[in-house]
Amino acid sequence: MATYVYETIPEQPGEAPRRFEVVQSMKDAPLARDPATGRRVRRVISGGYGLMGVGEKFRRPRRRAVRPRLRLPRRPAHSPGFLTMSDLEKAYTAPAGAARGAIVMAAPDLTRHPPRSPRTRLGGYVHLPRLIDKARAQIAGTNGDYHFDCPMDQRFWAFTGIAPEAMFAAIQSGQSDSELLAFVQAHTRRHPSEIAAWSQWFEQLTPGSPESREFFNAVHRQNAPQREDIVTWFDWLELDDYVTFGGRP
Repeated sequence: MATYVYETIPEQPGEAPRRFEVVQSMKDAPLARDPATGRRVRRVISGGYGLMGVGEKFRRPRRRAVRPRLRLPRRPAHSPGFLTMSDLEKAYTAPAGAARGAIVMAAPDLTRHPPRSPRTRLGGYVHLPRLIDKARAQIAGTNGDYHFDCPMDQRFWAFTGIAPEAMFAAIQSGQSDSELLAFVQAHTRRHPSEIAAWSQWFEQLTPGSPESREFFNAVHRQNAPQREDIVTWFDWLELDDYVTFGGRP
């Protein structure tokens, strides 16, 4: 979608045109009439801007289509929080975090940050990116308290039929996430519908045996006893990651 500027066509000598903005698809024909007044309008050709996809770094509120823009006093360029399209492009093409080398996801340091959330998917599989992070950290000697081939990882092996040693070797060879997904797909015959169903089941999995529930409750009680929304193992893992690295639940 893109934002276009229109102005009314003066009907009387000396009449000033009124400008307004409209959000339209680039395939839409230009407006001929002002939707609010019915007066004839023409599109103003200017630099403008279009947003093909809005990322989380973009904090400007959404605009409603066919509504005149409220004109506010111009902010100085140095005003805190003032975001330009140049800032937005730079945030994605040259992110400051990568430039400083704060976190290297190719070799995660799990003594400084947690692995990816178990809810994060790769090829439809929940938990797969997390076990990849743990293996990469173990290879680098920075896994801290996180362990590859834990009981949660073993549910992935059981579903896919992949041996943990084979997966670890593929990760150790330095393959990217995409290459590791291709490895998984080459070693399992699961249909996408089965993967989706398994991921949904895994995401909603709760402790079963009294022993596992006792362990679940003990850590829950230690981390955030006031939180009543910690129900599944994924809830539990995310909470533990957050608290482990200084979060206040």
